[in-house]
Amino acid sequence: MIFTFQAELTGGAYMPESRVSRTIRIGGSATLNDLCFTLLKSIGFDHAHLYSFHMDGVPYGYGGYYGMPSHPGDRSAKEKLFRLKLKAGDSFLLIYDFGDDWQFRFTVWKVEDASGNIPAAVVDAVGTVEQYPDWEDEDEEEMDIDYDDSDGSMYSGSPGSGSCLPSFSFREGSFTLSA
Repeated sequence: MIFTFQAELTGGAYMPESRVSRTIRIGGSATLNDLCFTLLKSIGFDHAHLYSFHMDGVPYGYGGYYGMPSHPGDRSAKEKLFRLKLKAGDSFLLIYDFGDDWQFRFTVWKVEDASGNIPAAVVDAVGTVEQYPDWEDEDEEEMDIDYDDSDGSMYSGSPGSGSCLPSFSFREGSFTLSA
């Protein structure tokens, strides 16, 4: 059995403005972990975070296939694609890196009969995305943050400016937050 999936980036911390998708062809004896690794490698992400597949398409829903790259005994590393009984038109969700919440919608494009070990292959790639964008070029003034390191306090705006952000005070061994 050979599956052809369309995987499209639908959410995440640093969503690009342009579309990002991959078409992946992979054998039915591959696992969900193999599918995740193939996608991540194709977009240049590292494979070092928790992830989950949600066959019902509901983020963080009950019954997801959760995994972690360094744990080969996880459910996603054991679940072979052919056992999921997927058919053309089915879709499901992959969430990668629960902090940055990267979300990919997988759609089954085609299911073919085949036997033997079928290696995974990316047959089409559209767009790019950075997993960890370089924010060093950002101008601090754009964020309207004042920092007075003489007393260790940091606040946005100034008292009476209408800013609704709290002020923070950092001192060795303590942290103070005031509204």
